[in-house]
Amino acid sequence: MRYVVVFVALLLAVAAGASAHKCVPNKNNCEKCNPSRSKCLSCYDQYSVNRKGQCVECKVPGDLGWTCVKCKGDKPSFCLECNDWEGEQPTGVYATHSGRCKYCPDKHCDSCDSISGKCRECRRGFGLVHGKCKKCGDEECISCNKNANKCTLCYSGNMVNKAGKCVKCADPSCVSCPKDPKVCTECPWVKPVGGKCPPNPHADAPAFKPQSPSMLRPASASRLTGGGSADGDAVPAESGLTAATQGTVGTAGTAGTAGTAGAAEPSGGTGAASPSFGPPGGSGGKCCTNCGTANTSSWRKDPQNGSTLCSACGQYKKMNGTDRPVKLRQRQAAQDEQPRVCTNCAITETSNWRRHPLTREMLCNACGNYLKLHGVMRPLVTAQSEGGY
Repeated sequence: MRYVVVFVALLLAVAAGASAHKCVPNKNNCEKCNPSRSKCLSCYDQYSVNRKGQCVECKVPGDLGWTCVKCKGDKPSFCLECNDWEGEQPTGVYATHSGRCKYCPDKHCDSCDSISGKCRECRRGFGLVHGKCKKCGDEECISCNKNANKCTLCYSGNMVNKAGKCVKCADPSCVSCPKDPKVCTECPWVKPVGGKCPPNPHADAPAFKPQSPSMLRPASASRLTGGGSADGDAVPAESGLTAATQGTVGTAGTAGTAGTAGAAEPSGGTGAASPSFGPPGGSGGKCCTNCGTANTSSWRKDPQNGSTLCSACGQYKKMNGTDRPVKLRQRQAAQDEQPRVCTNCAITETSNWRRHPLTREMLCNACGNYLKLHGVMRPLVTAQSEGGY
């Protein structure tokens, strides 16, 4: 009888151990489990699978170590992929052969290959010529072709003609006139009438949310300083896109991939950004005590004094034990002024902003996740009924 009791106890212990180590999707930072649920196969950003099939947090040293999204599971200090996020994160970051995150060698590059540092996407206003970023010849041009003289994408309020030049729309209020400068197809949230924008639209005018809305470039400045490399190289603000094909957005010379959620306090969304160090906008009255931003994908707490930190400053302090340096905050300040809107469903508030992996268009968290899971854009019927999250 005694042996039976011992045997049953052993079985219960084994069962309890198996249950404790059972893999559950979307728990413990695991994105996907194996069929038997015994171990994790893939983890969310900033975590990697170790030999035991568990997700471990990436902890890469250095000023940009917090941008690491994929590391060696059994050596979390060695980064395999660094994320070139926008918003509160710096752009133009890559993983070196030594497992560190650094800025791309070309200061005008927004996205480059890991290890080699070879540029694959240039900053707005620059074209990729023989592996290097060359300034486009047209000031209204966002991206240009190999000779840098033929524009492929213009700021909103312009169209690309057959010669590759940016031509302003005839109506100064027009956001998009892809085929003919005299025929406006999109006005600022008001439906065009007869190819023109109605004058002085009043509050009860019907709202118009296009599937791929353009975003107007800020009137105060077309390019913001302090957001490029450490030497303060100018960076264009997040603004309207006018593609050369049927008004759809092409591959812009912008950076950024999926941001991270992973924080205890989701933000109240990021609509049109309020200036850094100014009054908080759509942040629920919150403001980062380190960098002053009111825009972030998530809010965190300072582990030492409990003060409010943005996602970038919170992650940096968690990994390095010190406040985020001023030079990184300056990069953020320039990018915080960029208004955001999902190019698929047109919402302006979401828990987390993402990027289309091919076109680099801004997507809300819902549309970004849908694209990642299904390989196609989220249907507008679904988007309109569910909204963003």
